Amino acid sequence: MRIFYISPSSMPSKAANLVHVLNQVEGFSQNGYQIELFFRRNILFHKDLIKKTTKQYGINSKGIKYSSIFSPFNLGISLIITLRSFPIFFFKRKNLIISRNLYAAYFWGVLFNKRIIYETHTVEKGLRGLIQLKVIKHKKIKTLVITKALKLLLIKKFNLFLDNIFVIPDAAKSGLEIIKKDKKNQLLKILNLKEKFNY
Repeated sequence: MRIFYISPSSMPSKAANLVHVLNQVEGFSQNGYQIELFFRRNILFHKDLIKKTTKQYGINSKGIKYSSIFSPFNLGISLIITLRSFPIFFFKRKNLIISRNLYAAYFWGVLFNKRIIYETHTVEKGLRGLIQLKVIKHKKIKTLVITKALKLLLIKKFNLFLDNIFVIPDAAKSGLEIIKKDKKNQLLKILNLKEKFNY
């Protein structure tokens, strides 16, 4: 199976969401999936980007196809990336599209009725909120969130009674140390934070 991952991210970048996206696509690749990542690059030459990705993020790029579009501007990036993903139209329907890009999720899921996994970390407002509602309610779109709290917020805001919102914790590389509850609370105390972890 080929997985098309459509991100709203720019690369290279130090943003946490980009690191999360790269960890995801690397994980898919290492588990035998063909993966194509759509994103915006902010350096002119594509070949320089691949070198930077491997060096800066420690990502094994073998098996990952990077499909980027260059733009030095931030305005309209999600829409531009959506247009860059148009070659998906020519692939068979059995392939999977994962989109963290709201406009791409609407374009491919709602308008083209393709099977989509829409990943979101936020409750959108205004026009984006209306688009997000259309996406979440669509029968062929499954929505992923990283916390149960976010799922409940989406259900409350949009008055949803749906079972197509799933909670999957944020992606992280394997082999990371799991911090125990006592140590978490100790770190919170050092940082002068009051909230306590009960898990």
